[in-house]
Amino acid sequence: MKKILMLVIVLGVSNMVAQNYCSAQSIDAQSIIGKTTQIENLLVAEYDMPKEMSWGQAMNACVLLYNDFRLPNQIELNKIYVNRQKLKNLGNFTYWSSTQQNATEAWDQRFGDGFQGVNDKNATMLDQKPAHVRCVKSAN
Repeated sequence: MKKILMLVIVLGVSNMVAQNYCSAQSIDAQSIIGKTTQIENLLVAEYDMPKEMSWGQAMNACVLLYNDFRLPNQIELNKIYVNRQKLKNLGNFTYWSSTQQNATEAWDQRFGDGFQGVNDKNATMLDQKPAHVRCVKSAN
């Protein structure tokens, strides 16, 4: 019961932070989405979110960005990495995926070398810092 309550509180706080971040930054959805690039059945936003985020913030920020946009799952994120030459404005950063390892960790991918690993969802430690965010939506 305590774990469920804590999860609800954490998700609620993450959602509030993402909403506040998006509104405080006055993010224009079109300035992030730009001209999407299609990779297989995925439309990839042209730009990253302007700031690194925790996993919960990233999950919510993509949904709040525009209709049907979301954080890519681990497989989709790797497709973006493999096809990164098709995308402009994609840095050698670590990017979040929506795929969870467990209640406290989620998968990410380093675009400098392609390594996929698990990161703390609240990533604030020196070695596990917040990651970059590239939102996607299904092309179908």
